[in-house]
Amino acid sequence: MKTSQCDQSHSQRTQGRRAKRRIARGSLKVTKGENDETNNASGGNSVTLPKETPLPSVANHRGPSLETQAKIDVAIALRSGRGSPTLQTNQMIEPYISPGGKYEYLDHTADVQLHSWGSDLKEALSHLAVSMFGYMTSLDKVDIDERTSQEIATGVQARGGDLHRLVYSFLDEWLFLFHDTGFVAKEVQVVELDIERLFISSNGRGERLDLRKHPQGTEVKAITYSNMQIVEESGRCDVWVIVDI
Repeated sequence: MKTSQCDQSHSQRTQGRRAKRRIARGSLKVTKGENDETNNASGGNSVTLPKETPLPSVANHRGPSLETQAKIDVAIALRSGRGSPTLQTNQMIEPYISPGGKYEYLDHTADVQLHSWGSDLKEALSHLAVSMFGYMTSLDKVDIDERTSQEIATGVQARGGDLHRLVYSFLDEWLFLFHDTGFVAKEVQVVELDIERLFISSNGRGERLDLRKHPQGTEVKAITYSNMQIVEESGRCDVWVIVDI
């Protein structure tokens, strides 16, 4: 009797190990003979092995590619007026300077410094705003959409507690307009500059960003006060502003 119990215990352990090996191999079913053997060893309690869930085939995927989906997201965002999301791409461009543009880009630790100039502060600020857009895309690819410019970029106003805050607010308003609507200004004109009231009103001409035609540059994330300079001399004004990229 003792020998029979030992044999039965050994048989149960052996069959248990076999069952585990079948699970590890991803067996999808248990044959009738295996069920009968397992039932006898376990006193009639059957052991059900889990079925493997087949993975979906890539060949059966019907959705758009990641690149196509990204373009769809951009189009939806533009139509809804939420602006244009930034797409990651390896085809980054160099900062663009328009013909006759009175501005340049100066390297700065982890950021970039915009430097613009003109015969007075109004002209320098106009070129300053254009330089920011030229850092984000090639302005030679930007067309003038008069209707969109009139609806979106007319009467862009800024105020500040002092001259530096006014320049900051002016550039920040144009950056906000880009983030909010996707509008890229190829031209900016400061139509009113009131130093006493610290007020600026400006208009822009351009179109909404479309990554199908506009190369992607480096996104400007924010304007900073760091090392901001405004130098006015006889017949010339220079402005330096560091932007966060």
